Amino acid sequence: MNTERILLVDDSENDNLFHEITIRKTGFAGEIRAFESAEDFMQFLRQDKAGAPTLVLLDINLPGMSGFDCARQLEALVGEDRSVFVSVLTSSTWRDDRQTAEALPLIEDYLIKPLTREALERVMGRARDKACAG
Repeated sequence: MNTERILLVDDSENDNLFHEITIRKTGFAGEIRAFESAEDFMQFLRQDKAGAPTLVLLDINLPGMSGFDCARQLEALVGEDRSVFVSVLTSSTWRDDRQTAEALPLIEDYLIKPLTREALERVMGRARDKACAG
């Protein structure tokens, strides 16, 4: 999968801005959208008809619906669609959070903020490998 867009789901406007800068520094020229709530993100995906290869960077500590609950709903929405690759991007280093993420089949990676260029390149490579294997 050559990612065409990256969707940031994080209630911190500053984190979203920083992560967008980091993403652009990798040379990514695709679409980047930020959502400050899981509900807004889910509404966007339900209406999205583009089906573009998408990397989702999902915070877990969100107001309203948590990132974990969002991932559960997202799994029902995308099913086996290999064009969507989800990674947690969080400040939480708690083992319980990591174990919860690992137990959710849709979540492919667990990244600790701040997003680094190296971590993003690794995740994008994994997304590409997964799409090719499918």
